Amino acid sequence: MEIQIESNQEDIHLSSQMAVFFKGVAIIMVIISHIISKCYDASYIANLFGTGGTSIFLLLSGYGLYSSYKNKGIEIKSFWESKINKIFIPYILITAIYGGGVKQELGLNVLIRNIFCIDYARNIDGTMWYMSFLLLWYIAFFLIFYFNFPIILKIMGLITLGYCFREYSNNIFEACAWQFSINAFAFPIGVTLGYCHELRDVFFSTKRIKIGYRVGIAITCSVIYIYICALQSNRFGLLGIILFFSLYNFIKIICHGKMWLYGLFIGGFSYPMYLSEAKIMDMLSKYVNPKEENILFCVVFLIFLVIFLISYNFSGKVYGKYMEWYSAKQDHIKKAGKE
Repeated sequence: MEIQIESNQEDIHLSSQMAVFFKGVAIIMVIISHIISKCYDASYIANLFGTGGTSIFLLLSGYGLYSSYKNKGIEIKSFWESKINKIFIPYILITAIYGGGVKQELGLNVLIRNIFCIDYARNIDGTMWYMSFLLLWYIAFFLIFYFNFPIILKIMGLITLGYCFREYSNNIFEACAWQFSINAFAFPIGVTLGYCHELRDVFFSTKRIKIGYRVGIAITCSVIYIYICALQSNRFGLLGIILFFSLYNFIKIICHGKMWLYGLFIGGFSYPMYLSEAKIMDMLSKYVNPKEENILFCVVFLIFLVIFLISYNFSGKVYGKYMEWYSAKQDHIKKAGKE
């Protein structure tokens, strides 16, 4: 769940701080979804939160990749190096520990397939379908945007791939098929949103026009969201995208990107929370029955989640210090060799 968006103080842009805020909203929605699934029989509400949250993550990822592409272009080493270091190495380590320990009965073959994000049965952790989906979108974005042809055609290529996910996932992606199909267009919509923001100066020449636009979008999306929920429609991915546009515009109207958003740090921990929360729930449910002791289950879960996040943050700092030391050592060896 990586988002790399350059800071931009222009009102019409999705700033990096706002993106972090929405990552926090999305991970809270996902965790609430999994708690509801564990503790209560309310599958519609669980899907409303869970799929809504993941669709927001996908939209932000698409927006972030396009913003990075416009600012820096796209180059093989820098593109994949950042994804491997920030996204896939933590995923591989946690999957290896959990799969090789708690789920070791599944065998080495299943573990390897999960590590490479190609176990579409998702035997180790069903919530990791997102990693397989995200990897496919990373590959598609890189292949499409690496070559020089019009942006519109590139976006159309992503939308076409989204349509293929929507219509044909059942034939290929096993247990991941439902999630792939229902979230099929979130990533292309994020990329399209990034492209449309380039046109802001044409359509939003005055502050009054910007405010009117935001009010109209916020109210319209809110009404549509409530109406679709009242019908109990299963278009959960669409609902997540509508919720994002509604919340984003309401926040921009009310808060104008004020400093209080900077204090919402939950989004900064959204990725380690995603990697761990379902695994913690799965292990905890062996000792605490979530259906019968739901309050105790939630309290103990939150305690273990906080402990994991502290450990994860500490490990990251240790690793960062080691890499600094290693880089300095290599530079010293190079200088000594030249002398």
